[in-house]
Amino acid sequence: MDLARERGWKGKFRRRGRVIRPGANRIDGKCPLTPLEVGMMLRGMGFNNSTLVYVAAGNIYKADKYMAPLRQMFPLLQTKDTLASPEELAPFKVNQTPIYLLSRT
Repeated sequence: MDLARERGWKGKFRRRGRVIRPGANRIDGKCPLTPLEVGMMLRGMGFNNSTLVYVAAGNIYKADKYMAPLRQMFPLLQTKDTLASPEELAPFKVNQTPIYLLSRT
């Protein structure tokens, strides 16, 4: 996986002096939607607050703050941590990310 990333990214995140500008990336369409934007999109598509939403992302930076609007719009929101206990996830944490392994089972 690391080799594939390195080929695809060609070291651009390790280059000295590289500055990542999230605002510019979003304008260029290179950044994913925020949880709030996802919620607004789902509401716009007609989904209501009884819809089950499964988040397949890994750890989200400041999750409590950024996931709150999505959780408020969709209270049945689930993550891998709410679907399985740490004991149930333990066998999948050997040498791989949990979401990678769960998607392969």
